[in-house]
Amino acid sequence: MNTTARVPPRCLGFLLLLSFACGEATEPRSQPGPPAQIQVVSGDLQPSTVGQELAQPLVVRVADSVGVPVAGQIVNWCVTAGDGSVFAGAAITDAAGEARER
Repeated sequence: MNTTARVPPRCLGFLLLLSFACGEATEPRSQPGPPAQIQVVSGDLQPSTVGQELAQPLVVRVADSVGVPVAGQIVNWCVTAGDGSVFAGAAITDAAGEARER
């Protein structure tokens, strides 16, 4: 009686991939990479009255390709639909990579 178990070939590839992924520790980066993504944090889809300021600011987060926040990035704001307007039109991201506009 043979007691040796066989691993299907498709599982070997997965196990090899898993061992490479687990074997390498990544060091935290001291500096973010270049801006690569922008995400809405809050403030979108707010109802408002024409001519009135929104109750909450619009907030976005700028991050590099692996999600590290990018501070000091200029964000230009513009209205793309409707007859709204923006207060300043530009903002600079803070240490959390967030920029705000009303």
